Amino acid sequence: MPRRPDIAQAIERIGKYAGGDDWREHRHAHLEAMLGRLLAQYDLELQACFDEVTELGQAETLVGFLHESFLAAEFGPEKANVIDEFLARRGWQQTPRAREYLQGIRTTPVSLYEVHDVAPGEWVELRDLYRAGPPRRIAEESGSRTLQRWDRLAARVVIAREEELLTGGILWLDRESAEALEGKRRRTDEVFLQVWLKCLLDSRRRPLPSLANTDGEPLVLTRTRLPVAAHATGEVTRRLDALIGWQRETDDESPAWTWQPAGGTPATTHATAKLERGSLIVETNSRARMERALVSLRGALGTLIGQALTSHEDPMQLLQLPQLPQLPQDPLPAGPAIEATMRQFKDAHYRRVLDEPVPMLGDKTPRQCARTKAGRVRVVRWLKELENGERHGAAASGQAPYDFAWMWKELGLPLGDE
Repeated sequence: MPRRPDIAQAIERIGKYAGGDDWREHRHAHLEAMLGRLLAQYDLELQACFDEVTELGQAETLVGFLHESFLAAEFGPEKANVIDEFLARRGWQQTPRAREYLQGIRTTPVSLYEVHDVAPGEWVELRDLYRAGPPRRIAEESGSRTLQRWDRLAARVVIAREEELLTGGILWLDRESAEALEGKRRRTDEVFLQVWLKCLLDSRRRPLPSLANTDGEPLVLTRTRLPVAAHATGEVTRRLDALIGWQRETDDESPAWTWQPAGGTPATTHATAKLERGSLIVETNSRARMERALVSLRGALGTLIGQALTSHEDPMQLLQLPQLPQLPQDPLPAGPAIEATMRQFKDAHYRRVLDEPVPMLGDKTPRQCARTKAGRVRVVRWLKELENGERHGAAASGQAPYDFAWMWKELGLPLGDE
């Protein structure tokens, strides 16, 4: 939300009020209503659940949504409510804007929103996915610095002094949880939280995939350094250029080759080799491919290369490494030449992708999908996912995001239309 000292003060005051003994039983009842069924499903104690969410870096999100939901909830036959009683007793201490903000939390249901545009530090444009209408421009300072186009979130938008504001209890949603919520007819705070939390807990319990290359061999990133005999670089280059199956890729001071052996998977690179600082560096994605590559290379190069030094790295172990805190640092300037090269590379890549089967599109090409009504829905979601990931990556690296506008136009799709 934007910086509004009077609203921030009112939120702090009502937080202390809601934490009093008078509301203790209601707090417990609210936690049970919001989390009880899910905790039973996963056989978790409340503290164990919070511990898992904390390890995933989502504790602040969970607590914030629970607190705001508690403020909006009603209890007992008299429908007792924290905000109602707080304003009845202490509303005179709050500004008109702060009172309207709290009343907005009390009366405004959570909805599912999609980000359409962002002005960092100023505002976000949100489209309500449950209600028809154009995107709404919301004054938002902190969230607008991290949100990117096509992000989805569950949130309340309230009006205070004719200004639309996001409240603090926001759930940032991945594609899986957002799509699950789109199909829900019952749209209570409990439903939003349980879908979000279920996706979060399932992500920890989902077994890591078994990775294999196109030969069905276990995927292991394998790298071998072969020392090249003194003054033999020229002869190694000549022999590799003549070696069947090895194709020269670069002609600079560090020549490189790719290997596509006869009888192997068509158009699949099985290994790469590069001359670098008196060594031949060979890389493959399995131990077996490395063994076959070394047989080929030793047969051609013989005594021109020395004893192999090989290292292996299991990609699954990399996925299981704990997330280390990121130290703040200034992004390295890429420079115009590098940025231009990256744009050209991405242009070429995405133009190829338009005519290639995409798993998310049922192994159809984007162009094929764009020709039918049902296909357009799928290809729009795919494009949003693609652009959203690129924008978050660009924000993390401090670079300008890649412009996907040409892809929407190329496929004949209005920007963001579903």
